[in-house]
Amino acid sequence: MNDSPNVPVRSVETTLGIVEEIQARNGAGVSELAEALDIAKSTVHNHLRTLERHDYVIQEDDTFQLGFRYLDLGGHVRDRNPDFRFIQPKVRKIAEETGEICQFLVSECGAAIVVFMERGEQAVETNARVGRRTSLDELTAGRVLTAASGRQGADEEIVTALETDGYVAAAEAYVKGLRAIVVPITNTNGEVLGALNVAGPAHRLRNPEYEWEVADLVLDVSNELELNVSYSRY
Repeated sequence: MNDSPNVPVRSVETTLGIVEEIQARNGAGVSELAEALDIAKSTVHNHLRTLERHDYVIQEDDTFQLGFRYLDLGGHVRDRNPDFRFIQPKVRKIAEETGEICQFLVSECGAAIVVFMERGEQAVETNARVGRRTSLDELTAGRVLTAASGRQGADEEIVTALETDGYVAAAEAYVKGLRAIVVPITNTNGEVLGALNVAGPAHRLRNPEYEWEVADLVLDVSNELELNVSYSRY
């Protein structure tokens, strides 16, 4: 971006606010959106009709829902990184072998974003899903991404764990009783591509033998991925 003044375009902000409010409410009507955003119903109606014309929202009776057009955009964003083609099969492999939830997350704009996710046979229910954005400091994976990237403000305990063990195991604050094992993925230039995250109930992942078994698997997979990513370009 250039150095032009930071002047938000109000109409675009209104549109984005409507989209985000529809997502947050899992569907909403004109009156509901107007009240939530403190704007006129006519304004909401005009924005919704424009979004509907381009398939970004659909109308179901009096309720507007987000359309599958966003799935196309999300798929494009994910597929534009050629290295990611190696990652999804490995996420599935880890989930199948551990029986837990396995995710691959990246860091963008101060958030940890789930790019791939697979559930094993004994995976617990959480609100995690592909595309979910969470502040970096709220997730173990987010703090690992910060530490692995060498950014300021990194958690020193996580930096030490990565240097010593190559992985981090910690309780997740956002779900009581959930524990995560996280390994960063880098390329030969030391650039952080993302992090593999295995999450499961603390009573399983706190067991030292099981923790190491899972961590060893994820470390092996991360090594394979780093080799695949590095040598696929030659």
